[in-house]
Order: sequence, then structure tokens, then C-alpha cells
Amino acid sequence: MHFSWTLLMVVMLLGVAQLAAGMVFGLVLSGRKSKSTAADEDGARRLSYFARRLFELVKNTTEDVGEYRDQIQLVNQELSSAQEGERGEPTDFVLKTIARILEVNGQLQSRLDNAEERLQEHAEQIESQVATASTDPLTGLPNRRAFDDELTRRMAEWRRRGAAFCLVMVDIDYFKRLNDAYGHPAGDRVLCRVAKAIKREIREMDLAARIGGEEFALILPGSSPGDAFRMTERIRAGVAGEAYRIEQAEVRLTVSLGLATAIFNEDAASLIQRTDEALYAAKHAGRNCGFFHNGLICQRITSATEPWSPPSRDPSDSAMGPDHLVEIYDDLRQRLTEVTQG
Repeated sequence: MHFSWTLLMVVMLLGVAQLAAGMVFGLVLSGRKSKSTAADEDGARRLSYFARRLFELVKNTTEDVGEYRDQIQLVNQELSSAQEGERGEPTDFVLKTIARILEVNGQLQSRLDNAEERLQEHAEQIESQVATASTDPLTGLPNRRAFDDELTRRMAEWRRRGAAFCLVMVDIDYFKRLNDAYGHPAGDRVLCRVAKAIKREIREMDLAARIGGEEFALILPGSSPGDAFRMTERIRAGVAGEAYRIEQAEVRLTVSLGLATAIFNEDAASLIQRTDEALYAAKHAGRNCGFFHNGLICQRITSATEPWSPPSRDPSDSAMGPDHLVEIYDDLRQRLTEVTQG
């Protein structure tokens, strides 16, 4: 029974070690897709170190189990070859053999307990490192990597079963001027204050990430454009209504926002592009406002209006009309884009 348990323990250790190695390689591969940073490289090195430690732990534990197996086999051989009269009374010999088995079991149990403690320690270190690798160290929000992962997952759910969501881009207005006037430490404090203002308005299921210098992104699963309208307006008003004291000056900040919701025949890059277009529309409209890209045009977000958007197609619904209607819609959207831009 002990022997089977120890083998199970070794298999579990091997699985954890392989998982750690997979996470290291995953970080390396993801680093190739986006611009590598010193923090990413340091995180990959740390995870690689933990993976090596786990492999060493598995190796040592495997050796302990092998030694245990050899000793048990030796005891079995002695029992098989034991003849009455050669080793004294049979009862005495059996008792001594049982004592040896108990001693060997105790030694192995102690080693496995020690291995389990070290495994738990490594698991906690890896968990902490993974969290660090996906968190912006300044604001405590998820970083660009975490945002990209979540957006990929939400787009897959949208294509598979029509799980709608909204994407919001938030950009601090005239942030460079603030940095130039008051210095980067003051700019860092402002970023943290804006991050807190955003977190106050989002739900637990939402994701708010810092994806650039002064730019944030929100993924709002299950939100209608109207719900997102109201949330973005609360974020805008909350930032604009708060005074930020920097040194001896009282500074008023504003943010511009762009909003879009996933539509059919769209990938993540297209959704981000439309959201950026809405953000640029807010900038061109004077800032301190938000715009919604409904798939055709950009519409200003106000607390008194409801958004209009083309009918969204549930990927599982085959009764949305013939394919040529999709082509007509895409052609119309392209033509309107050319008109508005030219």
C-alpha cells in the first residue's frame, strides 16, 4: 500500500514539474509575440529556476523510492529463503523483519513529507511569479499580456456561442504635459488614482488592464452597449470631478474613452481598431468625452442617449438570413468608412 502511494506521489511531482516547465516555455513564446521587457525576461528566468528546483526534487524523491523498493525486495528475498532453525525461532525472525519494514517506511515517509513541504513552497513561489508576470507593478491592474489573453478567450466565446461583450479604451488627456510639468513621480501617482477610479465602477467579472503608458482597456462580458454607455460615463465623470493635488497645485484631469462591441465577421484586431477609432473620435471632439463605434459610425456617449448598433449575429443561429446580407452589410460599412475619412 505504501509503495503504491509513493509511486502516485512521484507521478504528481513529475506532473507539477512539467507544468512549471510548460509555463516557462509559454512565457518565452508569448514574449516573441509582443515586445519583450526586462520584467518579462526576469519572470521567465525565475520560473525557469523554480522548474529546475522541481526537477531536482522529483529526481531526489524518485531515488528515495527506488532505494525503498530495493530494501523491500531484499527483505522479501530473506523471508523467502528463511528456513526454520537457520535464523532462530520463526516468530523472532518475522518480528525483526517487520521492524525493519517499519523503519524503512518511516524513513521514506519522512523524506516524502519533506518533499511535500518543498513542493508546496515551490508551488506558492510559482503562483506568485505568474501573478507578477500578468500584473502591472505600478497600478496593480492586469497588464497587456493579461488583457490579450482575456480578449482572445472572449473572442473565442463570441464566435463559438455568441457570448457578447464590450471593449472600452480609456486614455488620460494631456498626460505628457502633466509629466513634463510635474515629473514622472507625479504622473505615476495620477495613473494610480485613475486606475482606482476605473476599478470603482467595474464589476467583479469585468477586466480592467493598463495596456500602455496612460492607456487602459476594459473588457465587459455580458454588457450591452447601453450598460457600457452608463459605465463609461460614470468613469469619465468620476475622473473629471475629482481634484488631484500635485505639489502646491490643484490639477483637474479628464479622460477620453472609446467603446465598441463585438460584431459578426470580426476578429480581435478589428474590434481593437474600431475601439481605437472611437477613442480618436473622442480626442478630436475636444476630449473629456466618450464615443461608441457601432460598426458603421462613431456615436457620442451621453447619459441621455441610448446607443444604436447593427443587429448582432449569434454564431449558433442559422436563421439570421442568407450570406449575401452579410456581404451587403460589410460593403456598406466599408463605403461609409471611406466617405467619413475622405
